[in-house]
Amino acid sequence: MTFCQEEAWRRIYMVIGEMGNALGWRERYKVAVGVAEALDYLHNCCDQPVIHKDVKSSNILLSDDFEPQLSDFGLACWASTSCHTTCTDVAGTFGYLAPEYFMYGKVSDKVDVFAFGVVLLELLSGRKPINSEHPKGQESLVMWAKPILEGGKCFPIASTSR
Repeated sequence: MTFCQEEAWRRIYMVIGEMGNALGWRERYKVAVGVAEALDYLHNCCDQPVIHKDVKSSNILLSDDFEPQLSDFGLACWASTSCHTTCTDVAGTFGYLAPEYFMYGKVSDKVDVFAFGVVLLELLSGRKPINSEHPKGQESLVMWAKPILEGGKCFPIASTSR
């Protein structure tokens, strides 16, 4: 994670969500691994584990050499010592929210893992998590991909660009 306030050290970052399908497969892989490592650090290596609660493509900033930086910790919370915490105010971005969090307010590191899965689907497919222009029943990236993945196929998901 990087934060720099000094003017001389400011860098311009590209946001995945604004890149569309401009990322090649090598860059997509680099982003996926980098974000996975960031989440592993937050969940398993911090003195007190952190749950980001808003993992999404627009919160992944890319340096000029495509090193991902997980950003916007405004919704983040310390993980409780128990497995799950329940919260009454669900916050986050529709399309990335884990069902147990969205429906029941259950917060755990699984919330970030689910959202990371959506980011992976975005990287693979080039589709947005929610798109009302898609046919009925396929507006949600997760709902579109689920039957394909359950059928043991993954190539129909993968974007052919780059």
